[in-house]
Amino acid sequence: MKPFELAPLPYAYDYLEPVIDAETMKLHHDKHHQAYVNNLNAAIAKYPDLAYGCVDCILGDIANVPEDIRQAVINNGGGHKNHTMFWDIMTKPDTSKLQGPLKDAIDADLGDYIKEFFRVINWDAVAENYEKALQPHHQ
Repeated sequence: MKPFELAPLPYAYDYLEPVIDAETMKLHHDKHHQAYVNNLNAAIAKYPDLAYGCVDCILGDIANVPEDIRQAVINNGGGHKNHTMFWDIMTKPDTSKLQGPLKDAIDADLGDYIKEFFRVINWDAVAENYEKALQPHHQ
């Protein structure tokens, strides 16, 4: 049985400063994200035939996850998947630019509210993850 694991951040904890400080990154990755991984492993521990180590596989086949753990797998597997993608799409502040209709819509709806956060988004990685999400999942 290969449990789910928390991969290390793909950059140093202080990489996103000054937008997101190192302490926040360390807490969010090492504690918050790790809790999703721990809870997912605890939920599936009594079912050795589930797709261990492949969060896309287990979530993509959620109808076949035993009902008694299904919601825990959705919540914790989803949290693990979302955070993994989150780390992958973050980049050095102001090194990737949002453009076009998506930028216009976000500016119209959110204005300055989210602009600081967007300074650390790698929009090329967002597009790549979006393309991956459109592909069928295989075990």
